[in-house]
Order: sequence, then C-alpha cells, then structure tokens
Amino acid sequence: MQPGTPPTIRSLAAELKISPITVSRALRGHATVRKALAARIQRHAKKRGYRSDPVVAEVMGGLGRAKGSRYRETVAFVWTHELGTATAEESGAREAAEALGYRLETIKPWVESLAERDVSRILWARGIRGVLLAPNNSRPDPRYDLDWPRFAAVLVGSSLVNTGLTRVSRDYYHDAKLALTRLRAAGHARIGLVLDASIHERTDRRYAAAFAAHTTNDAPPVHLVDPAGTPAAERARFERWLARARPDAVITDFHSTRDWVPAPLPHARLLLNPRDPGPGVRTDLVRVGAEAMRALDGLLRSNKLGLLPEPVSILVRGSWTD
Repeated sequence: MQPGTPPTIRSLAAELKISPITVSRALRGHATVRKALAARIQRHAKKRGYRSDPVVAEVMGGLGRAKGSRYRETVAFVWTHELGTATAEESGAREAAEALGYRLETIKPWVESLAERDVSRILWARGIRGVLLAPNNSRPDPRYDLDWPRFAAVLVGSSLVNTGLTRVSRDYYHDAKLALTRLRAAGHARIGLVLDASIHERTDRRYAAAFAAHTTNDAPPVHLVDPAGTPAAERARFERWLARARPDAVITDFHSTRDWVPAPLPHARLLLNPRDPGPGVRTDLVRVGAEAMRALDGLLRSNKLGLLPEPVSILVRGSWTD
C-alpha cells in the first residue's frame, strides 16, 4: 500500500495476519468474532485511520436484502449420522428459517469427508453460530459433540443423550396416552406396549410412564426390545411375552417390526410414517423442524451460546389416525 493511501479491509487483514472476512465481521460488530479479537481489530483500524466505504457498505447490505430486508445470518442443519431420517424435520426448519430471515445450510459430514471433531471448525470458518442437530438412531446411546461455547444449538428429537441443550421433540407421554385412550374406546382392556429399549431410556421413559398411569393393574407389562440383540432372538422373546401376557391389542413404537404382531391382533403404532394408513399416532415432523428453528432463533437473538444450565424442552403432540 502506498504511503497516504487509506487502509482497506484487505490491507488491515494483511497487517494483522488474519483473514479479511474476520476483519470485515469485526468492524461490523458481528457476534461470531471473539470480543477480544474484535476489539484488537477495531483499535488497529482506528489507529490506521480506516473509514468504511459507503458503496461497499451498501453492497454488503444488499446481500442481506437479496431475499428480504430481514436477513440475519446463516445457520446449519447438521445430520449426525449417515443413516439418519430427518428429511421432514429439515424441510420444516428450512421453511421457518426463510420466514425468520435466515439461510439454512445442510451439513452432512460424510459427504464432505469430515470427522465429527472437524464439524465445529468448519462451522466456525463459515461464520455459522446457530446449529440444529438432526436425530441419530445409530446406536443405543448416541451423542454428538461440538465446541459448544461457540454455538447456539437445538437438538431435534430425543435420540441424542447430550444434556444442557434446548430440545424439540414429540410429546411421548401425550402420544402414548392418546393411543391407549383410543384403543380402550374401541373396547380393548388388555393393551400391551412394545418399545425399543434404547428409545425407552432416551425418552426418559415417558411412553412407559403414560402406560403405567392410564392402564389398569391387570394390563400386560411393557416389553422392551433390545436393539443390540439379533432380530431372531428378539422376535422369539417377543413371542414368549405375547403368549404370557395375552394382550387383546398391542401398541408399538416405530422401531418395532409390525410383522411380529399376529394379523388378528389389533395393533397401533406410536409414530406413523407419512404413507402409513394407521391406526396409530401421526406426528407432524415438519412442524417439529419448524419449532426447532424458531427455538434456535430465540437463542441467537438473546446470544445464548453453549450448554445451558436450564435448557428448554418443546413438545409437539401427535394426532390419532384410524
């Protein structure tokens, strides 16, 4: 730079040996830049006599107004496992993000050959501080770890065992109670409940709690399917329970194979897929994603980053399908 030439963002970045985008964000007061670093950049810019270019400022503002004047920032929907099934939740989150002025970026680490430990670095490099974590049913007690102090994060669903984070999930207690009520209204008295053991734990036993509170003492017990067992062994265990409990109707969660239930025995499911005819409980998973995005918006607006001492849980109730 020639003597007397006003400094630019690029020249300031070269002098400070940091990236131009970090300098730009610091000078605009962007929350993704650490306070100490932002203060150092601002002091250096003032010392060097930096003045923002109004034309550049207008162009930068126009980028935010490309989809409306309310553009805030980019957030991420992070898929936590390759076998995840969160398409509906992501769709709802994207629609809500656009309505709130955010751009939602999808992160599938395996597509970019990223290890879990690399995800935080990539998010930070892209200036992303708001994260939605997709469900993960890959193992009995899955967790996902980011560099939490840098991010506001919301867990979608109940599959992750992480604590201290806002969570949006189905209302498991309500849904089990709803299924019991409907089956009882249809004339069934001995209603059995069959659950995936890991879901039983990750939902804080809410399905079973509703079952215990709203069935009679002579109802069949809850049968837990061990996801670590072999399908043949678990089916044999189920059939022994069925013969012993003699239910006149069965409620299963979405992990239990419907083929296990004999055809004459009435059977309701606690999570119907979009194309399932019923009977059972159908939850609007698009709404779950939308509520998660709205919760993330609240965290970002109030700058609540990292693990929270008293995180909020938002429950979305399902509806009955005959």
